[in-house]
Amino acid sequence: MKIHLFAFLLAGAFAAAVSAQPIDLIQDGASRYVIYHEAAAPQSVAQAASELQDYLQRVSGAKLAIVSRPRPGMICLADNAASRQAGFSAATIPWEGFRIVTKDSNIFLIGRDTADDQRTPGGGSSAGTFNAACEFLERFAGVRWLMPGEHGDY
Repeated sequence: MKIHLFAFLLAGAFAAAVSAQPIDLIQDGASRYVIYHEAAAPQSVAQAASELQDYLQRVSGAKLAIVSRPRPGMICLADNAASRQAGFSAATIPWEGFRIVTKDSNIFLIGRDTADDQRTPGGGSSAGTFNAACEFLERFAGVRWLMPGEHGDY
């Protein structure tokens, strides 16, 4: 199985092409990519990393390492120093919203996330990066969640 995507920018329901350079994330059950998030990221970001790792391995056989230091060839999760250095921030993203962006050889899944003890102005929590990870898995890995529970995954 090969997971291949084109460089793109996705914000909500609007997509605009940034580049036509393909990124080979996984090929023949192997990947040079890692999943990166800051060690102090909210629990929802750590959960997004775990879900990405698990479902990409189920789909392709490749188990991407989860790391706490950025490096080229990464799926970078959340608004952090690495995403801001690449020119991306969650500052203007609505609560629960996200962006999926590629730049150079990196993939950025950036969401508006509340810290574990923080609340949105409406009193809830926001897991935008987790939402980005789910959209990424659906759009590029063909994962579908048909119903809750272990038998609802496709």
